[in-house]
Amino acid sequence: MKPIAVYPLTGKMPLCAAVARAEALLRDEPDTLYEIVIRKHKSTRSIEQNSTLWMWATELQDTDVNELAGHDKQWWYDEFKLKFEIPILERDEGLNFDMDRAIYAEQTNPDRKEHMRKLLADSLHVSDMGVEQTSEAMEAFMQYAVNHGVLLTIPEERI
Repeated sequence: MKPIAVYPLTGKMPLCAAVARAEALLRDEPDTLYEIVIRKHKSTRSIEQNSTLWMWATELQDTDVNELAGHDKQWWYDEFKLKFEIPILERDEGLNFDMDRAIYAEQTNPDRKEHMRKLLADSLHVSDMGVEQTSEAMEAFMQYAVNHGVLLTIPEERI
């Protein structure tokens, strides 16, 4: 069932607003059954994390440092998912990408290999990871860039 409304409860007033909304629904549709669920909020990646990832992908796109040069920002965003998201999803979520790796590895045609890489990257979504997982992957991505001679910008809100 898709939620009609979600209210983050941080104190007494938001709970009152949620109850008032529920009462209004019941008055408007007295024969409809509704379910009220209260659970601890689980954050997914933040808007700041997403903005930072795209900023870093753009910075890497613009680099002329050794083997990192020559790729566009979408390629770098995909690389983040492939190189840093997959290991975390395997470790934390019990997913297995061995078959995907094997299919990719056996491709000898460069165009076909890039096509397989893109298919795998498109099947992944950074939003599949929580905030902590995304932070861990971003730290590894930043270290990868540093190891290859590129210093990525650290946004002010992370300092």
